[in-house]
This record gives sequence, C-alpha cells and structure tokens, in this order.
Amino acid sequence: MLFLGEGNRYRPRDPLPALIAGTVFATALLLQERGPTQIELLPWWDIGLFGSQPAIWIDQFASPFVFGLALLGIAATTVGARLSSRNWATALLLWGGALYMVISANPLTLLLSWIVCELGLVGASLLTWNSRSLVYRLAAGGVGAVALLLLTKETAGAPPADVQTMLAGLSLRWLVAFFAVGALRMGLYPLHLAGFGRTDAALAPLVLGRLASALAGLYLWFRGLEAIHGSPLHIDYLIVWGGVAVLVSALATWGARSARAIFPWLVGFELSVIVVALGFAGPHFSMLASLEMVNLLLAGGVLGLSLHTIHGVEGRWTRRWIRGLSLLSLASLLGLPPTPGFAARWGLYRSVIEAGSWAAILPVAVATGLLVPPLLTMIRTEGQWPPRWQPNHAVVGVTVLGLPLALASAQPLLLTPVLDLLTGAKSYSAMIHLVRAASPQMSLKIMTLIIVPTLAGYSLDRVYDRWHKDAQLDELWSVLSLDWLYALLASTVLRAAIAVSLLLAFLELGSTLGWALIAGLLVVLMMLRR
Repeated sequence: MLFLGEGNRYRPRDPLPALIAGTVFATALLLQERGPTQIELLPWWDIGLFGSQPAIWIDQFASPFVFGLALLGIAATTVGARLSSRNWATALLLWGGALYMVISANPLTLLLSWIVCELGLVGASLLTWNSRSLVYRLAAGGVGAVALLLLTKETAGAPPADVQTMLAGLSLRWLVAFFAVGALRMGLYPLHLAGFGRTDAALAPLVLGRLASALAGLYLWFRGLEAIHGSPLHIDYLIVWGGVAVLVSALATWGARSARAIFPWLVGFELSVIVVALGFAGPHFSMLASLEMVNLLLAGGVLGLSLHTIHGVEGRWTRRWIRGLSLLSLASLLGLPPTPGFAARWGLYRSVIEAGSWAAILPVAVATGLLVPPLLTMIRTEGQWPPRWQPNHAVVGVTVLGLPLALASAQPLLLTPVLDLLTGAKSYSAMIHLVRAASPQMSLKIMTLIIVPTLAGYSLDRVYDRWHKDAQLDELWSVLSLDWLYALLASTVLRAAIAVSLLLAFLELGSTLGWALIAGLLVVLMMLRR
C-alpha cells in the first residue's frame, strides 16, 4: 500500500496495484495447500500486551474470504488503474485491513487490523476536510478498538488459534460485544457510516473499500455463528434488526442523488438480507446466507465496476459485454432468474415459508421492489457521465468478477465448493433440495414474492424520477441516513472536548485568566454550529 505517491497518476498500463492483489491471491493458494497454518508475527519483538502476540491463522474457512478479497482487489485496481493516488489511498488501507482481519488469530491481531481499517476511514475524512465525519470516525473507531482491547484482556493467556475457537469460551456479553464490532465493521444500519469510506471518490475505489469492509465484518459474524447458536439473541433480534435495516436501506436509495451515493446503501441492503437469513438457526440458512454473501461480492462488484468502466471503453462488442454483465448483476441483486441471487432468494423464501414465518421475509420482498427505480437510474445514467478514457485492460478487471457471476448464473451448483468451506458441511444435496421444483402452490408463492415486487418497483420508476427532480426526497434522505443524529453526536463530542480542555486549563492556572477562558468557552459554545 505504501507505493502510492500523492499527486501522481498511474500510467495507463501500470500493473503494480493489480500485482499486489494477485500476489495475495497466489499466497492464499499456496497456504491453502499446506492446510491450517499459523504464523506468529514479529517473533523477535515481545509486545507483552496481556500476554498476547500478533499472529495470523489461515484455514479452509478463511480461504474463501481471502480469495474473494484478492479477486475484488485485482478487479478494482485493474479497472481504476488510471485514477490518482488520492482516490486509492484510503480504499487500499481498508482493503489491507480487511485482509489482515480475516486471517487474525487472536483479538490483539484483530485490534491491529481494526486500526489499519480506521486509518483508511480517518484518512478519507481528512482528504475531504469533513470535521463532523472525522469526529465520528474517531469515536466509532475508538469504541471498536476499546472493545477489542478489552476482549484481548479477557482472553489473555490463551494460545493463538482461529477466532471461532476463541469465541467458544466467551460469555454472552462478550459475544454480543464481538458481534457489535462485526456490525460496525461491515457498516450495518444504523452503524452504516462506519463502512462507507469516501462516497465522493470514484466508483472503483468506493467499490473496493465498501465491499472489503463488508466482507471483513461478515467474516467476524460467520466465525462466531456456531458460538451464538441457541442463544435468545440469535433468534429474536437478528431477524428484527435485519428486517428494519433492509427496509431503511432500500428507502434511503430513493434519496441518494448519484450512483456513488446509492452503492453503499445497496451493499447495506444485501447485508441486511444476510442478517435475516442468519437469524434462523439451521444449516440451510447458514448456507443461504453464504450464498447471499457470494452474490454480494460478485454482483455488487460487477455492477459498481461496470458503471465505472462502460462509458470510457472503446469497441461496440466490448461495451455490449460490459453492459450485459451490468444487467446480469442487476438481476442477481434483485433475485431474478437465472442468477445466483435468484437461487439464494428462492431458497430463503422457501425455507422461511416452510417454517411458517411469513412476516420475516415480507420486508425483504418489499425492499426489493423499492430498489428497482434507483438501480434502473444507475444503469440509465451511466452514459451521461463525463467521458473518461479507459484502457482495454479495464475490461479484464470487470471480467475477473463478471465471468464467475456468469458461470454461477448458468449453474448455481458450481458455488457448492465455496459453500462447503463456509458452512463446514456438504451443501450440494441441500442446494439440490432448496432450488429444485417445489409443489405448485409453493412455487406460486415464491415466484409471487420475487416477481410482483420487481414489477411494482418498475411501475414506480416515473414517480421516482419526478420526485427526484423536484427534490421531494431530500427530507426522507436526511432522516433515514441519520446524518442529523451523527452530526449531533459529532458536535457534542467536539463541544465536550473543548470544555474539558479549557476546564483543565482553568484548574491549572487558577487565576483570572482561567475565568476568562471559561467565559470564552461559553461564547464558543453558543456560536458553535459544527
């Protein structure tokens, strides 16, 4: 990540960014051949923090996340190779921190990886000179860092192992804290601002940073899945949380005014569907949540990178290929056939209906319909952006994620080896059972939940355009995005910091000057608006 030079642009054929991601991919392949691998970092330096030492752990469960992050890095850096270093600095910090988090062997290593991710987010706030965002980043990052620091103390003396083994001996309150850290990292509503990164950056770095942060948070949740099974939290609250988050994320896309603002909420929608699936205990739902995560990586990555690329590439067939991939990714995100998103949504709806929990999937169906107008707007306006020439190898970057998506659309069962690693069980027979033809009544119910919301959302397209042009959705956007709440928190923290610093100065001086400082503080607090 340190190769970036501020103000310099990559040469049109500079292979270094993609070479870094490719090296990560090749290293993961070599380490997977060795089986579970533990490597102690900095063995010559005894950090001595609660008896822990940084270490990494790579096993079959972590491999799909490492491979996914590596493919995402190769695709994004190849597509955006001509962007300036300012666009890439924070995204690559997030990506590197996410990789480090996935292979962490203990809470101390998780803490170090968390700090790397937060450096990227704080750097994004500094680049945009956004004081409120900076205060929030520091506050949210500090909360996560303190939680991981206390977790390091709680597990002091335990030998380095994978995170799942560490969680097995924790009490419920520590499990809740661990999952809260994971939600903060993935940017799940209402903790969404922690995972946004720079929404003013170009699409390729935004896609890399947002998806990398989401995958890192999902890794923590999937690691702790077995430890949290059977607790009241797992059944009751995750379904409610996911249902609320999926509706809010879909509604918030109506107030976003650009593809860069819509994309983070689109990721939040997919994350919420995964949380709903995880809320139901059982191997089928773990497999479906894993399938939704793969769909998020492939379809979400292809959609964002294709929108970044299509208007700058040359050649009619090249543009048709990228446009076809973008439409395929759109269909997969909406759960339409024939895509891996359809297989995941079909299996989820069927399993929940068979369990008699209709109310749990109605928010997902409604939110899917609400997503249609914003996503259609993203596709339609891609040709209206200012032209930016893209080198031919940018198409290769989109194809890195687009080809697996196309193959999985042709045959979703090709994803079963990945699902086997994520669930620790043979998923082929379960996939066959879930996606095969059900009874006519069941098939009608499932197709109704998939097709009707999509058609209803399409019928709202003109309403969406009219409301968007008249700025009638700005108030909805400000309420749902919680900007007002985080602005209030940021102002409160800033005022408290000024108050404490001046109070300490008064106590130290103990003179008329101290009282003058207090009077000045009151004036500042009355005039402060940010």
